[in-house]
Amino acid sequence: AGVSGSHIEYNIGVTYYKLGKYEQAKEYFLLVAKDDKYSQVAHYNLGLISRRLKDFTKALYWFKKASAKKGQNAISKLANKMIKKVSSEVDPATIRRIAASIETPAEDQNNLMPVNSRRMYSGLKDSISRKASNQSSASSYNDPATSDEVSRGSADEVEVIQVPRGKAAPKKGKPRGGIQFAIGTDDNVDFVATDNTTALDDTYTEIFGYVSVPFATNWKALANFYTQRFSDADQDYRSFTGGVNYRHRVGSWWLTPQVDFTTSSLASDSYQKVTNYALTGTKKVGAGKWLIIRYRYSDISSENTLYSYEEGSRNQFRVSYYTRVAFGKLRFQYQFENNDRDDNLAASTVTSASPTRHDFKVKLTRKFADNWTWGGELGYRTSEYELVSGQASPARDDDRFRASLDLTRKMNKQWRIGAAYKFTDNDSNLAASAYEKNDFQIYTLWTF
Repeated sequence: AGVSGSHIEYNIGVTYYKLGKYEQAKEYFLLVAKDDKYSQVAHYNLGLISRRLKDFTKALYWFKKASAKKGQNAISKLANKMIKKVSSEVDPATIRRIAASIETPAEDQNNLMPVNSRRMYSGLKDSISRKASNQSSASSYNDPATSDEVSRGSADEVEVIQVPRGKAAPKKGKPRGGIQFAIGTDDNVDFVATDNTTALDDTYTEIFGYVSVPFATNWKALANFYTQRFSDADQDYRSFTGGVNYRHRVGSWWLTPQVDFTTSSLASDSYQKVTNYALTGTKKVGAGKWLIIRYRYSDISSENTLYSYEEGSRNQFRVSYYTRVAFGKLRFQYQFENNDRDDNLAASTVTSASPTRHDFKVKLTRKFADNWTWGGELGYRTSEYELVSGQASPARDDDRFRASLDLTRKMNKQWRIGAAYKFTDNDSNLAASAYEKNDFQIYTLWTF
């Protein structure tokens, strides 16, 4: 789909605003305001410009107009917030006059675009049109913070509508999800319940599915399932998760509280029930740069007395930073984890299930040919375990290094195929907990 004239004109206004050229930005927002689809956000931005120019009377006028327009509730809320701020700078009689008659100021009805700016506008518009056209065949980059077509900004920021990088943004309210099927081989199968390995070499099948369904303003219902079945090893694992979250704006941050519940089975037996309470904060810190902070508390109960030592709680604090660089997309991540588990089995059977962990990761993703993408990740994690009562020293202390590579080909809009390899080297002061493993799989992914 092409890029509409109003869409391009809007982005030109945004560009001028960010450059501090408020009069030029004003010209384009006045032009865009004629398009009903963009009029509300254009009026709001005109209010921001007038406020920057210390014309509080006109700022109040534009904010009132944005508030009165039926359209996006989020913009109405921002406009109402700005009305409260600006009203202190305007005399009561003017406020009453504006409220009584919302119409375009006379000086703004003429010469919406001065003659000396028309040539500049034409050139800039053509440049943006060419850029959008050149990118129309490229896959769109999904920012980790938002998939909305409108990035709403804080009360002092212009509402930015991004020029499309290919396909149009999905319609609001549309369910999204996918399912992935993989077959693989693992030369040292994990023993999930003790965070060790079994020394078994086996093949497996793996299925993962997920869905996100908006059901009210800013609310989503979430669900996913995961299953891994081995040919011989008795370590089959299955889980199902369901939950809800609510995404809302606070200043320059998007905050998303979430509650979800997971039930799982291990080796054909009931395993755990976990209730998670999480709060995620997302902030755009530059072009293509995002900061994401998440805290999650997990209440863990066992469905089987065999695993009762894992009952308790877990706290995780994670910081992620996403950025674009010349050679691809980079993600840096740090996570702190603290556990308080029961650890109530005999020391001869199991060590502590209450590690304190520091986990560092860096991931690079790069598109290297049409429809082909590769990714690589390096990770380093330290784990310090508590001593189980009566257990002889020393307590378990691990240092884990992990490296992974992933190659993906986009077959069409919904289907992808790929291959992934992961190497893990866990160094431990306890010989029984030291291991290496190699995991390779091929997979196919379908999304909607």
